[in-house]
Amino acid sequence: MQPEKIGPYLISRRIGAGGMGSVFYGTHDETGAEAAIKVLSATTSGNEVSRERFTREIEVLRQLSSPWIVQLLDSGLSIDGLPYFAMEYVSGKPLSEEILEQRRLPWKQVVNYSVQLASALKAAHDAGVIHRDVKPGNVMITDEGQLKLADFGVASLFAASPLTRTGGILGTVDYMSPEQAVGRCIARSDLYSLGAVMYAMLTGRPPFLGRTTADIMHKHQFAMFDRPSRFVPEIPPRLEDLVCQLLAKKPDERPANALTVIRSLERIRQLDEATTSDVEGNAGTGTRAAEQGRTGATAAAGEVADRAAAVAMRDLMRAELEQNRRRGGLLDNTWVLISLLLLLLLFAFQMSRRENVSSTDQLTQGLKRFTQSPGQDWLRIRDEILRPALADGQISELQQEEVVRSIRAADEFEFIRSLQAATESPAERGADLVQSEINRLIRTAFNEYSEGDSTTALAQLQAVRALCAEQSGEGILLSFLDETIEQWSLDQTRPRLQLLEALLRRTAVTASGKAMSKERRAALQAARFLYADQADAVDLLAEIDRVLQQDAQEVSSSPLLPADTDSR
Repeated sequence: MQPEKIGPYLISRRIGAGGMGSVFYGTHDETGAEAAIKVLSATTSGNEVSRERFTREIEVLRQLSSPWIVQLLDSGLSIDGLPYFAMEYVSGKPLSEEILEQRRLPWKQVVNYSVQLASALKAAHDAGVIHRDVKPGNVMITDEGQLKLADFGVASLFAASPLTRTGGILGTVDYMSPEQAVGRCIARSDLYSLGAVMYAMLTGRPPFLGRTTADIMHKHQFAMFDRPSRFVPEIPPRLEDLVCQLLAKKPDERPANALTVIRSLERIRQLDEATTSDVEGNAGTGTRAAEQGRTGATAAAGEVADRAAAVAMRDLMRAELEQNRRRGGLLDNTWVLISLLLLLLLFAFQMSRRENVSSTDQLTQGLKRFTQSPGQDWLRIRDEILRPALADGQISELQQEEVVRSIRAADEFEFIRSLQAATESPAERGADLVQSEINRLIRTAFNEYSEGDSTTALAQLQAVRALCAEQSGEGILLSFLDETIEQWSLDQTRPRLQLLEALLRRTAVTASGKAMSKERRAALQAARFLYADQADAVDLLAEIDRVLQQDAQEVSSSPLLPADTDSR
């Protein structure tokens, strides 16, 4: 049922709903300002964990102030005593809908969106907040094309205690970092999710697909994803490298922070703008350029890229110098500045002298490499040389066959490497063998849970918890297991309690001072037998005993009423 008013906001319509509650569109009764009002549902308001998580979201939003994050406006209690908070209303659509409509976003648009999303994460991380659920569905796009990161319901404050996790895992598995799958979450986990969102914008799908949640989680931890250029051949190598770096399995192999990501994206944008500007400037000499042939065009493009790289390096160094000048310190020294200037000039000189290799020579050298033993550079040659050459269609039929054969060989090498990574033993990975075994047992329990065998999963997780307590004592993992066990226990308890409560309600409705039907009596006796050993059902079982005893008295005092008469 839709409320007419929540706090000072007049409600017009419901605009969203989830497990925690509902979101309504409303306007302030005095100012008329638009707002999105999120209200904790009555069914979950009595749950301490849900209420604490809702309060945590308000606390997180209160600390954040950024153009790229949905802003908190107000909070309080509704007339029904339910907690709510009001956020700025974003008129637009989620990024997930944009991806669904366009299938694959142009890479320049991906860079634009990614800069904004990384800026939102920088603001959150600077405030000590980890979002933990960065995904297209939690990113709103305004009508003006500005991104707004929303839904901090599972966000974590760096210094705050963890909350109970629903199902044991926080986040959305399609965009979840490998460490989140085992209950660990750091700022770089958000960067992995950013990489997964960028991958989805570029290719129209997340990095990994699977039949089950456990399958996808396992792939995030161990499998290799297809490089974006397989789907988007025109993607700049720098952008593809950045996405792949963000999706690194180990957090320390990802960019250091969101600011580093922003600078990388800005560098990609500057290189593109410099290249475009040079191409437009030379448009009048198109006839002569065409006469020079394909090799000359490739060389010119290389020169443009080199100059753009020098320009980008110059701009970045200027920015760093300005930042350090404001801070003061070593860079106030004149000799240091002169040294840096000399380094910049040396870099520009080296870039200008770099030999430009023609596309034909590159193709020949690349194909020659495939006559030697397989290596990591096969994948780079495939993506940067062979596929573009095949797409251009300017190679001979004989070369085309060789290119296709080499691409297939690189694909097979990548597939074999992914299999080896998935089956590599902990010892081969240099991992702690004991911790790896504990992680394996935890993943097995989660697999059981996702397949529907919650009883086995709970028993196994409780056993693993005992091992962890003896092995390492208190810690993040032990807290995670305690919270997961608590939630799984509640998930097991809730269905049987609801069944017993429903049975007692139906009995109360049909009771009218007469003996109950034999079917109802048999159902109560069956419930008494099935749940006799369940400590959490003691009160309901006692009520069933009382009802059965009362029914027996009704039967003995009413000899004219057959015991099997249905009084309904």
